[in-house]
Amino acid sequence: MANPEHLKILIRGVQEWNIWRKEHPGIIPDLRGAYLIREYLVGIDFSGTRLEGTNLEEAQLRNSDIRDARFDGETRFYCADLRGAKYDNWEICKTDVSEAIFDESTDIDEEHPDYEYYSYENEEGM
Repeated sequence: MANPEHLKILIRGVQEWNIWRKEHPGIIPDLRGAYLIREYLVGIDFSGTRLEGTNLEEAQLRNSDIRDARFDGETRFYCADLRGAKYDNWEICKTDVSEAIFDESTDIDEEHPDYEYYSYENEEGM
């Protein structure tokens, strides 16, 4: 479950969140299970953040930093805009990135060795 204090900071906006991250580098943000559908999070620093089970469908994550974030709880990025995002070393086990928008040069299937394509559509068809 997401840390309520971390959610309160996020609700204040990307700028407040990023300032808080710089002022508290030793804290690992916990947003597990948060509902962030269609949120405008351009430029957000989610590096190292716990995002397991977080729903980021259609979120605007352009130019965000999601390096070393944890997504191993079926995080959803369906139709999220990830252009310009930094995402090296992300753990995306069972993550739905179907219809997500990446930079044109990104081919996440081939470039990321830990990538496992997962879509809830596949699950429903079973």
